[in-house]
Amino acid sequence: MSNREGSTTIVGRWIRGLRASALSLAIGANGMALGAEPAAQTAPEAVKDVGTSRTELRPLFNGKNLDGWYLFLQKYGRDSDPEKVVTIDDGILHAYKDARNGAEVVMGYIGTRESYSDYQFQLHYRWGKKQFKPRYLYKPDAGIYYHHVAKDVVWPQAMQFQLELNGVGDLMTVGAIKLDTTVDPATKTEEWQEYLAPERGGVPYETTGKGVSYTRKGENFERDGWNRLDLICKGDSALQMVNGHVVSRGTKIRQQDPNDPNRWIPLTGGRILIEFEASEISYRDIGIRKLAPDETLEAAAVRASASAKTGATDGH
Repeated sequence: MSNREGSTTIVGRWIRGLRASALSLAIGANGMALGAEPAAQTAPEAVKDVGTSRTELRPLFNGKNLDGWYLFLQKYGRDSDPEKVVTIDDGILHAYKDARNGAEVVMGYIGTRESYSDYQFQLHYRWGKKQFKPRYLYKPDAGIYYHHVAKDVVWPQAMQFQLELNGVGDLMTVGAIKLDTTVDPATKTEEWQEYLAPERGGVPYETTGKGVSYTRKGENFERDGWNRLDLICKGDSALQMVNGHVVSRGTKIRQQDPNDPNRWIPLTGGRILIEFEASEISYRDIGIRKLAPDETLEAAAVRASASAKTGATDGH
């Protein structure tokens, strides 16, 4: 935990509680409360086949431009970047490269134009040295949204693979999405819980489907410099990995039925969004591969872990 946020668990939870409250307010302000935007929240009818090869990642980012992606920013909406939030140099996507440290900036993300399901998604990220308002006094923060089928807003309704300095891997839901996971019973509260695999003593836990839910990663595997993330999705389950280590997992991912607020339906795919949230950050080596029909989450995780140990990138 950084000095800016304090060194105690109580202070850290207080700050993250403020962020969760702000996110909940933003969700309501952007019309993403339960039952909002019914037509936009339905699952996509078709998802992109990421190729015939089941063994190698296909690049999603060409290292030159945002072909295949769209940009969404506060104030400016889609594909407008007058503040040059995003720059691309030498195969690296850099957020806030030219912004002055401490300046007020807009937040947003790039999103895939296609929707995906049953995949392994991989990227590498590296924190920069600058932090900006409105998050100048907070830890560096970003994230990967996935299963995004709703409208574009900052903090959209979706799953999220949380990136936070020394806290990478939290499993988040934003908006009317629920999931099942297993948590450490010693950390189980109404606000926060920590992921723990069932074979290590984790007990079942269901998120609420309201506002923002955090299931914190179990251990910290982030290191200085470049870090590798793997997101593996199969059916209505997802598994998140940091540098080859599984840090969180969710099953029975579901969203509120836009036609019946008392019914929840499986959420198995959608767009992938890479976020920038007022923290300097770079991304590279962004790729995806389709899982084989008989490939399990566990098998895909073993493969990802093995390639992470050797420094490989699963083929792309």
